[in-house]
Amino acid sequence: LRQQRIAAELGVDLADFSGRLFVKSTSDRELFLYSDGKPTALSEKFEEELAGIPDLAFIGIDSASLVFDVLENDKARVGALMPGLNGMADGLSTVVTIRLRTAKSADDSPSKAFSGSTAWTWQARAALLLKAETKNEAPSLSLIKSNYAKPGVKIDLRWTERHVLVADTEESGGIVNNITRRTIE
Repeated sequence: LRQQRIAAELGVDLADFSGRLFVKSTSDRELFLYSDGKPTALSEKFEEELAGIPDLAFIGIDSASLVFDVLENDKARVGALMPGLNGMADGLSTVVTIRLRTAKSADDSPSKAFSGSTAWTWQARAALLLKAETKNEAPSLSLIKSNYAKPGVKIDLRWTERHVLVADTEESGGIVNNITRRTIE
């Protein structure tokens, strides 16, 4: 239902996603991609399946706590699995994202934004922070760490009537149009 709302908001037919969008729920079983500091057999099968998708553009893992059998605060174990994910992204020529919880003491800095070890952020190529709407601020998405771009880019978001978060192009000072233009180039 959520995907239908998103597609309708973006003016895209769900049929356009045929063969391009694969949503898999794993609520009925354990799904560890990494355990004991190394990829599991399921991780290898997952990567093989992904390699068979033509023009793969994006992999979203939701969430780190459900697919990695490590303590979030164990810097050595988190640090050991992140190069594997970076290698998967490189090998598949795609983007791999992992959703993490924000820290209770989050202050928007890369080292304190996410729950657990700082290795989640520092071993990744980039980190985005999605901030919820407050009384004084709209929701936003900020680039707080990047190996290949200047951090600090912030995209203001807004809720639509269909309850979908979209970029607020008026409030973001043209950054969305700039990203779109650079992507096309």
